[in-house]
Amino acid sequence: MIKRSALYLLLLASLFARAQFNYGHQMDFGKNRVQYKEFVWTYFDYERYRVYSYQGGTEIAKYVSTSLAKQMAILEKRLDYQIDEKINILVYNTQDDFKQSNLGLSSEEQSNIGGVTRIIGDKINVYFNGSHAELDQQIRAALAELLVNKILYGGNVREMVRNSTLLYIPEWYSQGLVKYLSEGWTTTNDNIMYDGLKSESFSSFNRLTGRQAANSGHALWYFVVSTYGESMIPNILYMTRVTRSLDNAFVSTLGVTLDNLVYDFYESYQRRIFMFRDSTRKSPFVLDNSALRRYKSSQHFYQVKLSPDGEKIAYACNELNQIKVFCKNTKTKGSTLLLKLGPKVEQLEDYNYPLIAWHPNGDIVSMIYVNKGELVLHIYNFESKEVVKRPLAGFEKINSMNYSPDGKKMVFSAVKKAKGQSDVFVFGINTGGIEQLSNDIWDDQNPVFIKKGKQVVFESNRLNDTIKATDDARYFVKFNRNMDLFMAPYPFTSKVLVRISNTPDVNETYPQAYTDNYITYLSDKNGINNRYLAEFDSSIAFVDTTEHYRYYFKSRPVTNYDRNITEQSINPAATHVAERYYYNVNDFIKVSELPPLQDIRQKEPMNTWYRGFVSPAVMNPSDYKDYSAPDNTSSPKTESNTRGIDFE
Repeated sequence: MIKRSALYLLLLASLFARAQFNYGHQMDFGKNRVQYKEFVWTYFDYERYRVYSYQGGTEIAKYVSTSLAKQMAILEKRLDYQIDEKINILVYNTQDDFKQSNLGLSSEEQSNIGGVTRIIGDKINVYFNGSHAELDQQIRAALAELLVNKILYGGNVREMVRNSTLLYIPEWYSQGLVKYLSEGWTTTNDNIMYDGLKSESFSSFNRLTGRQAANSGHALWYFVVSTYGESMIPNILYMTRVTRSLDNAFVSTLGVTLDNLVYDFYESYQRRIFMFRDSTRKSPFVLDNSALRRYKSSQHFYQVKLSPDGEKIAYACNELNQIKVFCKNTKTKGSTLLLKLGPKVEQLEDYNYPLIAWHPNGDIVSMIYVNKGELVLHIYNFESKEVVKRPLAGFEKINSMNYSPDGKKMVFSAVKKAKGQSDVFVFGINTGGIEQLSNDIWDDQNPVFIKKGKQVVFESNRLNDTIKATDDARYFVKFNRNMDLFMAPYPFTSKVLVRISNTPDVNETYPQAYTDNYITYLSDKNGINNRYLAEFDSSIAFVDTTEHYRYYFKSRPVTNYDRNITEQSINPAATHVAERYYYNVNDFIKVSELPPLQDIRQKEPMNTWYRGFVSPAVMNPSDYKDYSAPDNTSSPKTESNTRGIDFE
């Protein structure tokens, strides 16, 4: 009897230890990440959560405090489940700071879809990448995973141990659901789904892992909600926990087996593609114009930049978090390694750096990256083989950079230290001086010089065309995930911007100069990211002692592809273009000649199913209206405020 009791206690202790390892806060001794700064944590305390930040992160933490209250109320309503425990959320100023964290360093630590956050017990981690809309998505993803895990595995240690032992949840189910709840459905998701069907990479759900599992599960959950309604999600989760069988859960709630559901999913999407087919829509992939000879699914290519003469491309390659920058000659096919950072390790993917830009003379490539916690400007001269490195002080993060036409200045989208917002800056290369063009809470991205350096065009989710001082440090605004294009004079003599586009439901990105009176940009107007041209024009607005002009742009399409252009780079003479797109589950790069401006006769592309059909599914989670936030969700424990939060 004593031996049996001892054996029982030993078994119980081992199960409890496993539960602590999977769901607790313990650290593995002897395993530490290298830290280049000391983190001194402070926090805002509320009834249902506590928001931690460290030096320079107060503004971001304030925004997270307001966003968390809204997102928690929405997700609890959507999943019909309320979190009882108090949540601790750790806010990092940048992703690089987050990678230095030792929290939950273990081989079995849980992560949410896409590697955006880490959840260790009741601790949620998020970081600011320069976009408030993306930060909102991180918060939704972390909360969604926390809620889904509690629904499936229970809230106490005994339930967690029992359910985690008896219930197996495939990646597509959990990560796909988190992805749907946090992202809704976008043209990027639609493009990935289309490519998955064409390449048949979604053919076996239960054998998929990683990103493919998350993407396929995302598409399936979107189909379930579009067909059966949003209310089915909590029912399916509940029956999954009760029956401990995915097939039984789907049969009892939807009336179909999982195999039949997947079959219906494939048939439905194939019908949608057929119904909204366009015979003039072409694939951008042609073997003859592929910039690289071979592609690997483990490699991610980004920051594709075309040289001024159109003969070379510089690009970054991330493979298992080892970063390399290459320069490829499209004529000789020769390739030069310009930069190599870090070893190959299985870690959170970081595509924020390096940033790449060509000098207008075509002999210099500049790169920005983080080295030991500090931003570095790395300049490589092809002619002299000289390398110059200099620190970039005063910035927490730089999102993008481009040269001025004379090569003496750079325009940045960057986050100043302790500011917590992305603004536009002009950096003097020789002097090191910094001019700040915008200074408000809105996300200003990808600025470029146009019209011989006299104007700056950038993308932003701002609501109006005037830069207002009252828009600085606002925490209660709603950020659109779609961007519009704006133009500002340089030097910056007026706070009034010229609005190039005003389409809240359409995403316009990657503006580029294209001859004197044109710019080009990417737009998902028809449901696919295509290239557009915008012609600069003006008319007389009124006359007093002098004539006053009103400036505007007229846009028209250039391409009609069946897949998204995810990035574009055009040389100043507008003779060549480098494009990156997602094809056959890989990133592909191509370089091609541009037709003369007068030969462009592209008609407006037909809408895809995504644009042409109104789905009952939640397309944009930030627009979800069917909820009422509890009174104590966003109120501090010691304060009462009619606006919800008093940070003082």
